[in-house]
Amino acid sequence: MRKILIITVLLFTVSFADEVVTFDNNWASNPLFNVVSETPAGIQIVFSMHEMTIEEQLIDGVPMKSFGVPTVSIPDEGAPNLTGISRYIAIPQGAQAIVTILDSRTEVYHNVEIAPAPNIPVETDDAPLRYVKDMKIYGRNAYYPSSPVRLSKAMEMRGVDIVLLGVMPFQYNPVTKELIVYKDIRVKVDFIGGTGHFGEDRLRSRFWEPILQSHLLNYNSLPHVDFYAPERIQARDGYEYIIIVPEDALFEAWADT
Repeated sequence: MRKILIITVLLFTVSFADEVVTFDNNWASNPLFNVVSETPAGIQIVFSMHEMTIEEQLIDGVPMKSFGVPTVSIPDEGAPNLTGISRYIAIPQGAQAIVTILDSRTEVYHNVEIAPAPNIPVETDDAPLRYVKDMKIYGRNAYYPSSPVRLSKAMEMRGVDIVLLGVMPFQYNPVTKELIVYKDIRVKVDFIGGTGHFGEDRLRSRFWEPILQSHLLNYNSLPHVDFYAPERIQARDGYEYIIIVPEDALFEAWADT
């Protein structure tokens, strides 16, 4: 069951409508990412889309639509204008991450014309946005994206090995004009290999900790660090950080302020 709120917007004398579609009976009480369990071996997540937005557009005289979740996301230029969201996951040092979709709940829309994502102009470019279909996608009888869930290569955030878990809860076939909407997705991310230890303890800092906590889905998997332990304070020789400057009185004065 779904409820639809329609908001009419006028822009540049062209009228279009935004729909906010609300879904009921989601698997998780909170929207988007919900951590079910986390261990040194992996993490299980339920992604629940409580609502989605539908934007109607008139492009070259053809009525088209864009679908997305209520978040900021920029699709690739020319690809179907479907938006998703991503979150970081910490992985053990040296480990590889593998994502698996365990289950999903979907709804299918038929005869849908999805608009291509426009170009992203530079700030000084006043030309109208260009909506040009990427025919490598629009010319294929296949769903885009091939999977609603993807995982990035490993990277680092302040000494913590991480991957970016992206969820685009849509799949669109531009030939059959069929759109699959994923209302709920249950996924697991397995950590293969590695040391089993999350992050490099010496690089943990009380100033960086709020950033890690707000960005990592499985922040609780990181080992607890006592930033005021005597051994950590003594290891710093009384300093929080070092400013390196050229041998110049002006730069030295700036460093002292």
